[in-house]
Amino acid sequence: MNNETRFAFLRFSLDIIDEKTLNSEGFFDDANWDELYAFAMKQTLVGVFADGINRLPKGPTEDQVMDWIGQQVKIQRQNTRLNNACVNVYNKLRDLGYNSCILKGQGNALLYPNFYARTSGDIDLWVDGTRNDIRKLAHQLVGANGHVGEESYNHIELDVDGVAVELHYTPAFMNSYSHNKKLQAWMRCESAIQFKNKVLLPDTNAHISIPTIEFNLVYQLVHLFHHVFFEGIGLRQMVDYYYVLVHSNHEDIMKAQDTIKRLGLWKFAGAVMYVLHQVLNVDVHKMIAPMDGKRGEMLLSDILQGGNFGKFGHKENENKQGVQHNLLRLKRDIQLTKYYPSEALCEPWFRMWHYLWRKNRCK
Repeated sequence: MNNETRFAFLRFSLDIIDEKTLNSEGFFDDANWDELYAFAMKQTLVGVFADGINRLPKGPTEDQVMDWIGQQVKIQRQNTRLNNACVNVYNKLRDLGYNSCILKGQGNALLYPNFYARTSGDIDLWVDGTRNDIRKLAHQLVGANGHVGEESYNHIELDVDGVAVELHYTPAFMNSYSHNKKLQAWMRCESAIQFKNKVLLPDTNAHISIPTIEFNLVYQLVHLFHHVFFEGIGLRQMVDYYYVLVHSNHEDIMKAQDTIKRLGLWKFAGAVMYVLHQVLNVDVHKMIAPMDGKRGEMLLSDILQGGNFGKFGHKENENKQGVQHNLLRLKRDIQLTKYYPSEALCEPWFRMWHYLWRKNRCK
C-alpha cells in the first residue's frame, strides 16, 4: 500500500474529499486494512481514520474492524477525561489568582470535524506568572496524588491525579539567541489576548482560554520547528496545523507572515506548506508561504519514517544516553545545517547552556 493511497484515505477521513474522489484516486484497488491500521497507529491517526471507515459502505473485515473500534472508544474516553482535567487544572490556577491558557491539545481538537477523533496527549498550560511563581504553583497543584517532575527552560512537568501536565513559563523557544529573543518579546506582547480568548470545552459546560488562530499560526509553526531538531514530527501535528490554517483568514495570515519572517522561519514555513499540499491538498491561495520542495521533501521523509514524535525513527537512536545521545544530536544538527543553518549551528551551544542552567538549578 503506497503513501499516496494512505494520504487519499486521510483526506477522505477528514472530509476533504468525497467517496467518489477516493475511488477515482485508486484507493479501493490498493487498500490493505492491516497496513493502514499500522500506519494510523504510527502516525497517531487511528481515531481520524476510524471516522473514514465509518463513512464507507464496505471496509475491513469484522475481526479487523474490532481493532479500529477498540481504539476509537479509547480515544473518545481519553478526550473526555482530558477535557475535565483541563478544566480542573485551569480552574485551580484561576482560583489561585493566575491567568492561563491551554496550548495545542484540546484546543486543537476543537478545530477538527469530530472533536473526539483526535488522539489526545498531555495538558500544556501557559501560565501568566514568573518562573518562581510557576515553581510554587507546580507544588500546589499536585497535592497528595501527584508529583513534580523535571524543569526545563520553558516548562515544569508534573502529574496531577494521574494526568501529565506541563506548566509553561513561555510556550516555546528557539536555539538561536537572536531569534529566541524576538520570539519571547512577541509572545509577551500577545499574551494578554491569549489569556482572554475563551471557548466552551465539550463534556464540561465550562469555559477555558486557548490561543487565537492568529497566534497559533506562528506558535504552532515554532513548535513544529522545535520537533524537527528534537523529538520528531508525525502527521498528527501536521493535521493540527492544517486546521489552524483552514480556520485562519487573510488578515491572520498577513500578520503571521511578518512574524514568521522575523523569526527566520520563512523557509521552514515553505516546507510545511509543501507537506500539507502533498498530503492534504492545501490550496496555494491558502498557504502562509510559498512551497519549498527541497526542505519539504526532507520534512515529509522524516514524518513518514519517524511517525508521531519520531518514535519509529532510526533504530540507532534508541536508548542512547549521555555522550552517545549528544553525539547523535550533533549528527542531526550537521544534517540540518544546509537546510536551517541558524538554528542548527546554535543548537549545540543552546544545549550546553541548558545543561549548565539545569545543573545550577539543582544545587
